[in-house]
Amino acid sequence: MFDKAFASGVEGMRKPDLVFYQYVIKETEVHPSEITMIDDTPENVCAARSRGMYAILVDKSLPSGGGTLLNLLQDPLQRAEVYLKDNARNHHCVVEGHEDIILMDNFAQFMIWELTDEEDLIYLKWPCGKIQGIDRFGSDHLNGHSNGQSNGQTNGHLIGNTLESSNVQIGLWNYFFEAPVLTTRDFPPDADTTSTAYLSLSERYLSTVPDVHLVLEKMAANLDQDGIMQTYFDPTRPRTTPEVCCKILRLFHKFGCGSDPRTKKRRITL
Repeated sequence: MFDKAFASGVEGMRKPDLVFYQYVIKETEVHPSEITMIDDTPENVCAARSRGMYAILVDKSLPSGGGTLLNLLQDPLQRAEVYLKDNARNHHCVVEGHEDIILMDNFAQFMIWELTDEEDLIYLKWPCGKIQGIDRFGSDHLNGHSNGQSNGQTNGHLIGNTLESSNVQIGLWNYFFEAPVLTTRDFPPDADTTSTAYLSLSERYLSTVPDVHLVLEKMAANLDQDGIMQTYFDPTRPRTTPEVCCKILRLFHKFGCGSDPRTKKRRITL
């Protein structure tokens, strides 16, 4: 498998002395940036990096060095695409500290859809209650929750395959796919998930949901006392979030409303 092995002791040297690394570079006639070293001693890793090598520290407290090496030797994007397709519609979330809970949410699904443009990878629960991409009862028992209306969804009306375009309520998306977990029983739709939805939906789907400008008006009217657009479409749940404000701004710009003076009122604290 290997053309030659280098042992510092055999060569009369020792790590982390830089002379050993320089010796390996000279003997292999390979540019340092094309050499990868794996070691369990920080001093040795630092010495290798100082000579321009790619060095991986192997330690039980750190992520697997094998995974890092695999990403170096194989295209990580190609491997990711294979993983996504092999696990299509099973890309759930977990919550740190609550690893026993499998969280199904619309937000993560939209992020996958926006990045891959592959709707076959994801599942969704539309604001009208429609389930897409998964057996309607397939998720009911993941966390012992039912797929009821307790996540603030609104029952819309379908006209063929087209939603009533004037009913803005069925254009407001909820974070949760199923019943809310680790929060209140009734969870309202939010501007973050709604913005992500309209940023992700293709033209084919945009024609079946309430006009985006109705949603933008709803967001622009959902202000706190300082005139900042809020996260939740619920007057009893006041909250403003810089990250959500950024997402709203993206939505305004995508649909040609970036110059709307109301977007200038949004203050972002970094």
